[in-house]
Amino acid sequence: MRGLIRSRTRDGAVQERTLDVEALTFGRGAENAVQLPGLLVAPLHARIVVLGPGQFRLDSKALAGVTVNGIPGVKTCELLPGDRLEIAGHSIEVLPPAAGADLAIEVQLGETDRALGHSGARTDLRAAGLQYRKPAMVLAAVVIVLGFLLPLASHLLPARWWPFLLPSDRVWTAGRISAGHSHFGSSCGTCHETLFVRVRDSACTSCHTNVAHHSEHPEIRTVDGFDGVRCATCHHEHDAVKGLAPRDPAVCTSCHASPDFKEFPDLRPAKDFGKAHPPFRPRVSARLPDGSVQVARREQSPELKDWGGLLYNHALHVDAKGVKGPEKLEQMQCADCHVPDATRTSFLPVKYETHCARCHTLDTTLNGAAVKLPHGSEDLLRVVLDRTLRQRPAAAAPAADEEPDDARRRAGEGAQRGGLGGFAEQAQQGAFRLCSKCHELVPGEGDLPHVRPPRVTESWLPAARFTHAQHEAVKCAQCHAAAQSQFAEDLLLPTLGDCRVCHGGVHSSSGVASTCIDCHRLHQAGLPWTADASRRGVVASEAQQPKP
Repeated sequence: MRGLIRSRTRDGAVQERTLDVEALTFGRGAENAVQLPGLLVAPLHARIVVLGPGQFRLDSKALAGVTVNGIPGVKTCELLPGDRLEIAGHSIEVLPPAAGADLAIEVQLGETDRALGHSGARTDLRAAGLQYRKPAMVLAAVVIVLGFLLPLASHLLPARWWPFLLPSDRVWTAGRISAGHSHFGSSCGTCHETLFVRVRDSACTSCHTNVAHHSEHPEIRTVDGFDGVRCATCHHEHDAVKGLAPRDPAVCTSCHASPDFKEFPDLRPAKDFGKAHPPFRPRVSARLPDGSVQVARREQSPELKDWGGLLYNHALHVDAKGVKGPEKLEQMQCADCHVPDATRTSFLPVKYETHCARCHTLDTTLNGAAVKLPHGSEDLLRVVLDRTLRQRPAAAAPAADEEPDDARRRAGEGAQRGGLGGFAEQAQQGAFRLCSKCHELVPGEGDLPHVRPPRVTESWLPAARFTHAQHEAVKCAQCHAAAQSQFAEDLLLPTLGDCRVCHGGVHSSSGVASTCIDCHRLHQAGLPWTADASRRGVVASEAQQPKP
């Protein structure tokens, strides 16, 4: 609203000013629209809001309330033009709305002594016969001796030189030491290496040797404005409120609310998870127009895919009607394949031998010989094919009008599939056709294709910290739409909106109050984002490295 404030002094002078505010506030604080002096005036004493043309409402949070038209102690009421208010001797009149203003008032400041709440008696030092300077100098000298010289002497000289009751260097301690550093005892020099020099980062890293510098990106330490940040800037020792692991989001949002770093141009503003957080940007394997795959972070959307080189139908396997098993229809659950690891943070790798081989056998027939194809090594597959075809005579070639069996079926179903003719190349192609039921094939040298090495995503959101252990009461389908997914490249991650169904901002009262460090770690160790299936052993050893 637009308010017109007319101030009238005791000598009759009138000043006017207009301002645009949500409400017209009165109080002793300088932030009020109308500042009223006096100890009897609360910092925010009252406020007036517009209800409609010529109608206003008064609200007062002060204990004394407001005197309205001679009635004292009013906390809230409706006002009309002509009403008079009084706050600690100050007079306020509601005027008819002026042109271009929603609310007009006239303020008459009261007498200073009455506003201050006393009768004018002198209570300063001069009135008592004292001077300001002499007491101040004496008190300063006492503070220097007791708080600086004696503690310094007790620190530098042996303890036998000083009586027990004299101040020691413990008076310099800003507060109780944190539990994480309690084993230091009274050895302040462990962190405070030099007198009158603030704690240096080297004192922290001498113990915290495995802690990364804020991020796995070393260049973040050289960002303009961040290069001067110390460990103690965010980690406050002797501070029971903030502590060594502060949960206040301001520690993060001081930089991330309005990021402007040329080194990180894709950094999005983030201030509050419930109201101001960018969409998730998972790290996926994206298919490029030329057919190649690029691993990169991309903003989450319904069209986003994660091309891993595998062919899989979630909807078929979790169908409530069941899926064809070795002997009968079986109803599969998510936990049949996705087994949590020991940390409950991620899942154990899905392996063919453990999770797939019971239903999807690799039995086939090559040139009349029953063969069980190996899994996991294309080189070994070629050796088995070559040895089998050399030991068995070639079968008759298929008739010219015979159509190849290209129907998409469960691996191993149908003994004749794979024996496609008498030529070795055709037999080998039949074996690779069996691979194509689950794997993507790419052209290779000669007539034989190659199996594209699958890319197994270890973590789609590596910069986030998430554990399924705290979400075990939530059904899988509530966050992952596997029952509707017919393609392996579907990204079955919950969106930001899905998480906000339960989680709100740090001050949320309608959901789980979530702050930055609930999902993010500043000392985030480098996690493997994607890995070739052929080097899963290496990936496992990397993932088992100790995290800070």
